[in-house]
Amino acid sequence: MIALMPSDVEQTAEIEQVLAELSEPGGFDAADRRIGAIAPQLQSTLDKALSAGGWFDDAHEGAVLKAATTPDDEARIDAVRNFVLEQTRLGMLVGVAVGWEIAERLAERRGRGPSDQASVVPDRGDRADEG
Repeated sequence: MIALMPSDVEQTAEIEQVLAELSEPGGFDAADRRIGAIAPQLQSTLDKALSAGGWFDDAHEGAVLKAATTPDDEARIDAVRNFVLEQTRLGMLVGVAVGWEIAERLAERRGRGPSDQASVVPDRGDRADEG
């Protein structure tokens, strides 16, 4: 659940400005350098998050099998294409969640609370490690 803060209009404008900057040529150069250095650890963390969320269980394997074995060639291509799109979206969402959690934990270690990080703060009431 996402809770909006009173200053969300200004902070949302800031986020939109950063997104526009990232869309410019070279906007991801710094991120590419940072991510390149820690890609194996991030990939492992993402895999663990997806596995812990049950994304690679029997239902996932069933969807892979269904897409790969659809008898009609065009229907199979469509099924595989849709499966890849769905998996990409899922991976991106989980990746954002992992990144957000990393940012919050870094902010907490640096003495700033999560609310100092961004305009939209996920409802963290379900975190098992907080009491």
